[in-house]
Amino acid sequence: MAVALTSRTEAQPEYRRGQFGLTLFLVSLTVGFIGMLILYGTLRNQLPSWPPAGQPALPITWPFVNTVLVIASSAAMHQAVRSVRRGQPRAFSMWVLLTTNLGVAFLAVQVLLTRQALSLGIEAGSTLYGSLLYLLGSFHAAHLVVGVAALGYMSLTAIKQDYTPARLGAVIGRSRN
Repeated sequence: MAVALTSRTEAQPEYRRGQFGLTLFLVSLTVGFIGMLILYGTLRNQLPSWPPAGQPALPITWPFVNTVLVIASSAAMHQAVRSVRRGQPRAFSMWVLLTTNLGVAFLAVQVLLTRQALSLGIEAGSTLYGSLLYLLGSFHAAHLVVGVAALGYMSLTAIKQDYTPARLGAVIGRSRN
């Protein structure tokens, strides 16, 4: 009697390729962020004051609001994952929709911050300070738009109550939280 054995790789090649592609994308995104933060830290460290002389300081109210939005969004997504684990598709739908809306609010505050920087005379390409501000801001905004789009898709499928404990991997991937 012969028994056919298949490896996990042979049984799920599509999933493995997708997982590899996503991992590669996330690593490249992380390296990009780290590179820009090193650039920021180096420039800031070399200058006697920050912001540089002659440049206006950005207010901290809106960044504080965005910090609160990020914390609330993380908490809402955590509750969404808990809901789908418990087999509560309605609760999952509500939490993931809240997470999406918090992401949209975060993007709106980013737009307000950009408008405020422009009104203060900080323009991309005008100074190294302005260039760095808009480089970091643009990279971050692109990251956010993709994340909010993914959350929007998840919200639409959640409204259809398409997520169940059996499909948990589609929500949390390989996370064990």
